Amino acid sequence: MNKFETYLEEEGFKPDTVTQHRFYVSYFLSYIAEESLALEQITYTEVLDYADRLKQEGKGINLINRMMLALRYYFNYLQNEGFAMPNPVAGIQLKGSVRVVPHDLLSREDMEALYNSYNIVDDRTHRNKLILGLLSSQALTRE
Repeated sequence: MNKFETYLEEEGFKPDTVTQHRFYVSYFLSYIAEESLALEQITYTEVLDYADRLKQEGKGINLINRMMLALRYYFNYLQNEGFAMPNPVAGIQLKGSVRVVPHDLLSREDMEALYNSYNIVDDRTHRNKLILGLLSSQALTRE
């Protein structure tokens, strides 16, 4: 596992990220030991079974995707070390992360009052009021 950490450090990862990836890979290695699988036997199907197990354990989609990313780096490391196995985690990205819809937003009247109370002093504040109007009236986003 120390060589994997060295590999991640050489790839430019920060120490906290290296520690996190090491933990996720260790978790996976204990899973395959529990399932009596050899590392060379791991295929796309086994990785998906692992992801299903993580989901059953109550782990969220975002956490599972981070764990899959750590495994992707681990299998890339193994390839760099000379193991001729394909990366079974390549391309795995679980969908369906839960997004929270904002609530307690301003009412239409509050937004209009905010827009009308914005004082224009110079060109910059005039620009800002125009942007505020586009955001509040047209529902434009930063993108």
